Amino acid sequence: MRRGDSPPPKRVKLDPGDEGDDLQMSGSTKGKHRAAVFHFFEDLPLDILGEIFCLLGPLDLLHLAWTDKLLRRFLMNRSTSITVWKDALARVDGLPPCPEDLTEPQYTNLMFSNHCHGCLRSDLDLYTYMEARTQLCEACSLVEFKRWNDLPEDVDDSLAELIPATCQRLTDKERTEYSECKRLARTRFHVKTALRLNKEIRTIRGKKKRAAWLEQNHIAWKTLERHAARCEAYVAIKAEKKRLDDEIVMTRRVDQIWQRLLALGTFSHNFSRWGPGAQCNHLLGWKAELEANIWWRHSLRYRPFAQKAKELDDEEWGAIQMDAVAWAREKAKEATLKTGADYILQFMGCVCAAFQSHIASDQGIIHQVSRSTFVELALTQNFLPLAERALLNHGRLEDSDDQEVVDNAISKIPNAVVEWRETWDNFLLNIIGESPAYSGQVLTREILPYASTLFLCGQCGNLLTYSNVFEHRCFRYWRVYRNSNRTGSNKNKNGASTIPQPNDSKEVSVEDMVREAYYRATPTPSYRSVAWRRQRGPARRKSTPLEFHTAGHHHMLALLDELGMERTTQAVTVTNLNPIVKCLCGCYKSLKESKAGGKTVIMRWDQAMSLIIMTVDLSFPSVCAIVGLMTVPSL
Repeated sequence: MRRGDSPPPKRVKLDPGDEGDDLQMSGSTKGKHRAAVFHFFEDLPLDILGEIFCLLGPLDLLHLAWTDKLLRRFLMNRSTSITVWKDALARVDGLPPCPEDLTEPQYTNLMFSNHCHGCLRSDLDLYTYMEARTQLCEACSLVEFKRWNDLPEDVDDSLAELIPATCQRLTDKERTEYSECKRLARTRFHVKTALRLNKEIRTIRGKKKRAAWLEQNHIAWKTLERHAARCEAYVAIKAEKKRLDDEIVMTRRVDQIWQRLLALGTFSHNFSRWGPGAQCNHLLGWKAELEANIWWRHSLRYRPFAQKAKELDDEEWGAIQMDAVAWAREKAKEATLKTGADYILQFMGCVCAAFQSHIASDQGIIHQVSRSTFVELALTQNFLPLAERALLNHGRLEDSDDQEVVDNAISKIPNAVVEWRETWDNFLLNIIGESPAYSGQVLTREILPYASTLFLCGQCGNLLTYSNVFEHRCFRYWRVYRNSNRTGSNKNKNGASTIPQPNDSKEVSVEDMVREAYYRATPTPSYRSVAWRRQRGPARRKSTPLEFHTAGHHHMLALLDELGMERTTQAVTVTNLNPIVKCLCGCYKSLKESKAGGKTVIMRWDQAMSLIIMTVDLSFPSVCAIVGLMTVPSL
């Protein structure tokens, strides 16, 4: 060895009996001998080493090259490992051949890796850019791809068609834009390719050479596009195949969860418990419903504990059993609720028909006493025994005793309707009596239909009169569910109270089935359409969604005085008149100024009443006035 030459690398030879020594090494000595273990590959004959590599796929070879410098030196040497890489890539079905602008390891990293080529993270959503030969996350994509005007240097315009570009929505603002006209504005170009091509074209002198260079690069770009299209097709097929394989595994997982739920036994819901000493052979439990209802099995597929591409084992079942059992019990409860509601509808159909006939024949009853009111009557003590008998008889009138019970219930309808109206009229009078406008006065039912008797729904902000307060969906929903277990306990995401939902107790009650039978078909309140009212008005939730509209009451009295009408005028008269009014007071501060720049607002009466800002201490009428401009609505 001459002076100045580097010494040859030392090799550690391992005896055949030392193969298992590494497993028993301590933590301090294990790292020292790890390199020696990998040197074992150097002493293997090339044919044996080739047989080992033949069993590995392209991604396995790439991972092996990342484990040790000596293996990397061998596998990344094109002259010694080109055959290994080509054979590994050739064994992949449907994979396009390696392009000329990439080496086999680079091509493997592009097609099979699952990490970002910029930051090397594998826990992010990735975007593959086949023309740019890279795979990047969102943040790295914004660095590697720039809009044309944001490129680091001025790039020749003739190169725009030769640079890989993307129209991916990479920012939050772009993800909210769905117009195709924005596609060109968000187009970004690959910075490295743009700078490389721009540097090359600047060194070319002469128009002919420049044209020839552009033509040559156009041909190369077309070839690159065709190969990229084939690669994208392969990736799409591969992703679809993986999705189908995961779907098969998930289906088996659902079947395994299903069978384990059935093996747990039957949870019976016996309707006979609602009858004193009655017998009922109808058992509604898990096994009968789970086996009969295919839709339940379909819904199980979308539960979080079932959405895994992994077959179920005993250890994992122990972890998800409580969630699965809770889901099955909820489904059994839904089936019990629906079946009981069907029985009640079938048994009490003639009672409901008699109720509708009574409402239609009695002109003295307000119009809104309808099917939604029948559920309130059915929830009273006079009609609940009828619902219990419906459950016991499976909805059938079996003997004369049943018919006698039905006839008795029908005979109670007139008195029940009168009691219902008196109860809720007194309820509204109590709300009015709490307001400052009627403080200390003796109230009678005569003031209820007055035009100045206005109510405000504290949930949605709608203005209500006596003629439409009972049919208002928020108040109607509250009347039906006011005694359920969840009344007044629901909170939305912002912490505000919401309309109560049906009973969620472990046992399904008769009241729940009656609500399901006669009220669930009615649309529940939706507040999105009136969200702007809650931002402007005092949407305060109390024990009842209604409160007396004191400010509207005073404004209505002022309007009646301006129109020369009696203060006892009924709301129906003013509603039919619906005059145009000019709003002069400061109770409309939330309204925008008119186009003319003035602060007065002109609108119809019903709209003006719904936009009044409620104030706690209303100094009226010193600062408020409403002047009627027209007493007859325009046709």
